[in-house]
Amino acid sequence: MRTSESEIAFHRSEALELVADDLELLATLAGVYLSEENDKTEALDAALAAGDAGSVRRIAHSLKGAVANFCAHACVEAAQSLEMMGRSADLSDSQEAWSELRARLKELREQLLELQTEAASVE
Repeated sequence: MRTSESEIAFHRSEALELVADDLELLATLAGVYLSEENDKTEALDAALAAGDAGSVRRIAHSLKGAVANFCAHACVEAAQSLEMMGRSADLSDSQEAWSELRARLKELREQLLELQTEAASVE
C-alpha cells in the first residue's frame, strides 16, 4: 500500500469527492484521460524540441487541467512549472521540468490503470 506522499500519484478520496463518490464515473474519466495522454505528451515533447514556448504553455496548461481532475497534485505542479516557463518564453530549465512531469505522469498512468481494473471488477 502506498503511504508516502511522493508515491501518491493522485488523491483518490479527493478525486472521488469531485464525482460524488462514483467509482465508475472516475474510471470513465480516467479512460478518457489515458486515451489522450500520449498525444499530449508527444506534442509537448515536440514543442520543447522546437523551442516553441507558446505551444509549451498551451499544452502544459491542458495537461495541468486534465490531471487536476484526479487531484494529482504533483502532476499539476510539474505541468504548471512548464506552463510558466512557456509563458515567460524561458525554456532553459525545461528538460529538467519535463523529466519531472514525465515521471509523475507515468505514476499517475499506472494508478489510473489500477483504478480502471478495480472499477471493472466491481461492475
